[in-house]
Amino acid sequence: MKKIQSTLFILFYSISSLLSQPQQVSDCGENYYRLNETELAYISTLDKIQGSSGNSYSSTKRFFPKFIFGDETTKIVQNGQISYYERRLKLYDDGTHGDDIAGDGIFSRSCITMDDLFLEYNLFDGMAAVFSEGEGELFIINPKLRGKIKFEDYGDGLQGTANALFASLGDRYEFILKKENWPLHNPKTSRSALRVLTQFGDVFDHLVFVPDIPFGGAGYVRIRDDIQGIMTYGDPICKTGMWKLGQFGEPSWQKPSDYKYENVDFGCRNKFLGGGDFARLKGNIWNGWSRSLHNLNHEFGHWMGIGPSNAYFPLPYLSWNSQDRMHINSTSTVSNVMTGPLWDPKKGWPNSVRVKDENGIWKEVQIESNNDGTFTMVPRNPMKHEGYDDILLYMMGFKLPQDANKRYYLFQESDMNLNDCFYQDDSKGEPYNATAGPSGLYCYDDIIDQSEYGDIVEFGVQEMIDMYGPRVPSYKNAPKHLNVGVIILTRDIASEATRAWYDLLYGWWANEYEWHKELGGTWPFVTRGTATINTGIKE
Repeated sequence: MKKIQSTLFILFYSISSLLSQPQQVSDCGENYYRLNETELAYISTLDKIQGSSGNSYSSTKRFFPKFIFGDETTKIVQNGQISYYERRLKLYDDGTHGDDIAGDGIFSRSCITMDDLFLEYNLFDGMAAVFSEGEGELFIINPKLRGKIKFEDYGDGLQGTANALFASLGDRYEFILKKENWPLHNPKTSRSALRVLTQFGDVFDHLVFVPDIPFGGAGYVRIRDDIQGIMTYGDPICKTGMWKLGQFGEPSWQKPSDYKYENVDFGCRNKFLGGGDFARLKGNIWNGWSRSLHNLNHEFGHWMGIGPSNAYFPLPYLSWNSQDRMHINSTSTVSNVMTGPLWDPKKGWPNSVRVKDENGIWKEVQIESNNDGTFTMVPRNPMKHEGYDDILLYMMGFKLPQDANKRYYLFQESDMNLNDCFYQDDSKGEPYNATAGPSGLYCYDDIIDQSEYGDIVEFGVQEMIDMYGPRVPSYKNAPKHLNVGVIILTRDIASEATRAWYDLLYGWWANEYEWHKELGGTWPFVTRGTATINTGIKE
């Protein structure tokens, strides 16, 4: 890892005194950490149940601070009391044990150690531990790393390590408290994006925005679609190319022959906050999770567009993304992070198809070809199905067309009639693991033969080239290394423990070839070793 020399920079914020300061275990006696007015308001704002009459709150556990080293303590705070913590750690609303205001309905307890939560350093080769329950999270860093992760301080609230950037929002942190993410990653309004782009210049392929409080799921903002031959082309913000609308608001490109790549302009006034233009930047990603990277891998798939938005592929009357025009249909055999489980062909979403796995557990499925005219509905396996398949790696520029030679099949849902499958409200007492819940189509035969699917379409990379032309830039000229700015959004200047957690997390994601049940797959894993990526200070 390239060493980064830290610089000294002193910056005073009017709200800097509001930071949650961890206490050393040895110092945590009668001097319990007390929440200030801002932190109490913060809890009420985050946990207020939307649409409720009066003061109704969820019982989410909050930690102050939520990023600590293992020889420090934290404080648990929650609205209301539940039996779970009565069994493990009693919380108080009587003004003792660090509770701030007796009888206010907010239960708390100070001086909590990682031993109190029965945690061990089980992540990143023993360098970190995580406690999580719902939205409540606590991240603990091995004290061995204290003072070891170098960083640069660029001033004006911006810091960076080798694997992450950190932008303090100050008053704009209210968007996070209100759970409003659009102003924070919209290129026209994002001040943190402007700060990063001003500091480093036009060097990023994508920007990723990560709030230090999980919310908002994940999403992709298209900024520049300038790759020919992958069915998404034009400037989505400036409405050129396929994004240009006709006289009556209809899409101007509706069939493959409309995809003319000449004379398409990119860039326009006020595309970015500050009025500049950054021609390398393809898109902004919102990743609203502090630890899970499943969704980040999914959003990178949107970079390719999985187009076209109105034309068709692989046939003039049948499209692999017809279900919502943003994801690949579950009735295809493309194995990738852009496909959900197979939905009941008759009832559709959210009624998923499920079969039993080798352990007798009902699980949602993906279709795989047996290469003999029959297909198998196999239980979804993230390690197997959440990577980028050949055709997607070709679209990304990571694989030669002649090497991306896997053949795929697309079913017409209206022709599918699955035998030995029955819609059930539940699994009849048998174990199940399904994102769609207990109700769905339970199949007692996992084979799909020709009598059950009617017409299907075979396709691959060559059909894409025939319809939309070759990829430009070609594999030879396409970058195999992406420079991505992962921007952690905090209220104040990020603490050392905060920097350490995100440096470890995104360093692992960018460099290791692994899949983790809770964290997800790393970039080398999902791209199958075809590409590299950098997520922090530009190398």
